[in-house]
Amino acid sequence: MLTARENYMELVKGGKPERLVNGYEPFEFVINEPLLNKYYFSCYIEGQDTKNPFGVTIRWKKGEHAGMPYVTDETKVIKDVTEWRKDFIKQDLQFPDEAWKAAQEACAAVNRKEKLATGLMVTGLFESSHFLMGFEDTLMNFLMEPEATGELLDALLDWKMEYAKELMDHLDLDAILFHDDLGAKDKLFFSKEVFDEFFKPRYEKLFGYITSRGVQVILHADSYCEPLVEDFVDMHITTWQGALRTNNFKSIQERVKGKLICMGGIDSIIDREDWQEEEVRAEVRRAIAEGEPYGAFIPCITYGLPESIFPGVLECIMDEVNRYNEEQMKK
Repeated sequence: MLTARENYMELVKGGKPERLVNGYEPFEFVINEPLLNKYYFSCYIEGQDTKNPFGVTIRWKKGEHAGMPYVTDETKVIKDVTEWRKDFIKQDLQFPDEAWKAAQEACAAVNRKEKLATGLMVTGLFESSHFLMGFEDTLMNFLMEPEATGELLDALLDWKMEYAKELMDHLDLDAILFHDDLGAKDKLFFSKEVFDEFFKPRYEKLFGYITSRGVQVILHADSYCEPLVEDFVDMHITTWQGALRTNNFKSIQERVKGKLICMGGIDSIIDREDWQEEEVRAEVRRAIAEGEPYGAFIPCITYGLPESIFPGVLECIMDEVNRYNEEQMKK
């Protein structure tokens, strides 16, 4: 029987997986590293307003599942994109070797026959922009100040390139899960033309560098991104994680011909306090029916890490995928 890694890699190669890949099962995350701690985990504290190293205010209300950037006219870091250089302070990415030791040990402990050692890079180029400037200003700046916006994105890209280099220099990774939400439930946040001008070439450079180091790129974008799937292939993305059910998986696979794995399809509406086992299992079967027949599909809840908000939901999802696989193997 193929291991979780081997089964996933058959899907990547366009081979013959012997069963459906079960969500995040092939990936073992190595996230106890200093970059992620400094620029993400240490900035999110429940019940507090904090500032990340770039000056972005993070608000995590008591009792809520996670924190979010809190951007107002008073808190926004970049108030005028034409003056971004005075507000954007490039952050140091150097840490002593000792700071990497725990993550290196965790990475070395991953059974590479069973799992892919996977790193995490959060807050992509679009998200970083609206964290710094606010959502409305970011979208307006694409139209009103394209030159300055491009310069800011180049600065962010340079920093992300250095970040990726430090991460891969210190950890022997198989994959990186990279977060950047690019759309809403049924549309992109911007036009395809804006994506082509501001994001595609920069991501081709960043993801091209990552893959040149022998590391897969998995893009988390729990969004409608159907218009971008050919671009995702050009951008060296192996797997698009977070693909909402509003995306047409049949149409996507007809266009990309298996060159992009769609990982998602399970609606997060089932993840609620009063969740019902029968409803969760039915949602898993619906997602499989809509995605599996067209190939290069992994049923998965669309969150950017293997988790559910309410205890038991994720386990129920994975158990139902296993049930489906067992049924198929008996046929």
